[in-house]
Order: sequence, then structure tokens, then C-alpha cells
Amino acid sequence: MKIDNTLASIGASNSNDMKVRHPSNGSNKVSTADTSKIELSRHGQIESALANTSEVNTAKVNEIKQAITDGQFKVNPEKVADALIDSVKQMLQAQPQKA
Repeated sequence: MKIDNTLASIGASNSNDMKVRHPSNGSNKVSTADTSKIELSRHGQIESALANTSEVNTAKVNEIKQAITDGQFKVNPEKVADALIDSVKQMLQAQPQKA
């Protein structure tokens, strides 16, 4: 299993109103804008679709559960350790380098 943190959750306000400043008219007045309609970019639409997609193979999960119940499931610790190390290496490489 690979840990993937490419999709970050985005916090959203529960309110449909948003305060907007209008600096172009020289005023500091604050008005309320209706934000009940939001259009996503193509990238946003793809991320949204991926977030709602299940990557779980339920047949495989049930097979593993049954093997655990029957005492037949064997863990290969070397394979687990290698996969964890590879995953951490990939995450470290993906992080921006500090100067």
C-alpha cells in the first residue's frame, strides 16, 4: 500500500455569504456577495471526482479478513518495511527543498 497525500482537503465556510471589498471605487465599504454558485476549473473537477472515487478492492479486503480469521494470513515484514521506506523516500523527494 502506498500513502498518497496529493489531494489536500479544502476547508469551506458553512455560510453562503462572503464579504467583498470594492477598492476600485475608492471606498472601503464592505458588501455581501452571494457565493451559493461555485464553478470549478477542470483541475478542480478532476480532484473532486478523484476524492469521491473508492480505491478499495472489497473482494480482496474480504479475502484478507477471512484469512486473518482462519489464522492463515502471513505478513512478510521485509516487504512491509521496504514499501514503507520507498513511500517515505517518495514523500521526501516531493517536498520542496529548503535553502
